[in-house]
Amino acid sequence: MKHLEMIVHNCIEYCEQKDLGMFIFNNEKGRGFVHNILNHKTYSVGDFVDMVFHEKMKDKLKENLKGGK
Repeated sequence: MKHLEMIVHNCIEYCEQKDLGMFIFNNEKGRGFVHNILNHKTYSVGDFVDMVFHEKMKDKLKENLKGGK
């Protein structure tokens, strides 16, 4: 599995653990996308990774605020 595919699959796993949706990754060369089958929203790979990054950052911020760090 290529590096980008592993990143996307890890992001999908994170989203499903956090109940952000149920995702399918379609890896077409030059036109890959990720589809959320619960709300029928489609993301480009870059947009999907950005969305997951922002969700992770929000979780980290909440964790830091609760911990008083």
